[in-house]
Parts: sequence; C-alpha cells; structure tokens
Amino acid sequence: MKTVLISCGSGVASSETTASLFNDQIENEGLENELDTFVCPVGEAASVMEQNKDIVAYIGIETDDVIEQAEKMNLPHFNMNPYLTFDDEAQEEIFNSIREKSGI
Repeated sequence: MKTVLISCGSGVASSETTASLFNDQIENEGLENELDTFVCPVGEAASVMEQNKDIVAYIGIETDDVIEQAEKMNLPHFNMNPYLTFDDEAQEEIFNSIREKSGI
C-alpha cells in the first residue's frame, strides 16, 4: 500500500488533523485499499522516509532535512497549512497531485 507521511512538531495535533482530513479524501475517492497515511514528529520524518519505501509523498512542516530527503527520493512535499486552514481548493490540488505522482 502506498503511504503519505504527515508530520508536525510533535506528531500529535496538527498532523493528526491533517491526516484525518486527508483520510477523508482517500475515503471519498474509494482508495482505502491503495493509499493510507502515517503520522510522526517532524524530527523523525526524514529517517521514516528513508526507511519506508512505500511513502509516496510528504505533507507537513518542511524543514531542511525533510525537504532534502524528499527531493533525494523524488517525493512531492507539501506544507500542511491548507489542511489546518480548511482551504478545500488547495487540499484538492495536493490530493490530486499526490494521486498523479504516485500513479493511483
């Protein structure tokens, strides 16, 4: 199964909100058997990306090490603000971009 990595400072509040909204998008598109999310603190994100080859995209706080690892792995990476500000149009753009780049 392909996975979207989502992270915030602690891996609890903002990332869980973002994951919940992204999971709603997955469910609305009927992709529960193809795509899921994994949440972790941003301090662990680069190593999680490196260790988990099922990760197809990153949404969260974009630190230098996270961006570097995402780009090294050719993964699309996005800031989580559209999910925290309930920007439906931007959320849809992120979701569609991830679907396209992951081949789903």
